[in-house]
Amino acid sequence: MRYLIPAFAALVLATSSLAAQAQTPAASTPSAVTAAPATAAPAVTTPAPKAAKQTKLEKRFNAANTTKDGQLTLDQAKAAKWTQVVKNFDKIDADKKGYVTEPEIKTAMATAKATKAAKTPKPAAPVAPATQG
Repeated sequence: MRYLIPAFAALVLATSSLAAQAQTPAASTPSAVTAAPATAAPAVTTPAPKAAKQTKLEKRFNAANTTKDGQLTLDQAKAAKWTQVVKNFDKIDADKKGYVTEPEIKTAMATAKATKAAKTPKPAAPVAPATQG
């Protein structure tokens, strides 16, 4: 079986290259009639690229969103033990629709991170020792 697929692929490639050569017209002369070129079917199809790797947030959201509708309710967040979303559900659900979406959670997390960074004092630059002279 493991040799069957490569052999079949080689056969298809050889056949399509022979077919392409057969359809190529010889030296063209003004009186020669040429047929419209036929499009050859691709010999081997490559699998579609995999979707981009899910982020940690996307995985967690998809696991918590048991209805798979893109709308995470407070009960779903509680059942998934997603404490940060549960604690901040009312802030995240600013328009009070009863559920939050992944983009809303991302925005809330980014805002909280930026707020925390703004409140955290930056360390003071070290003071150069005084030189005696």
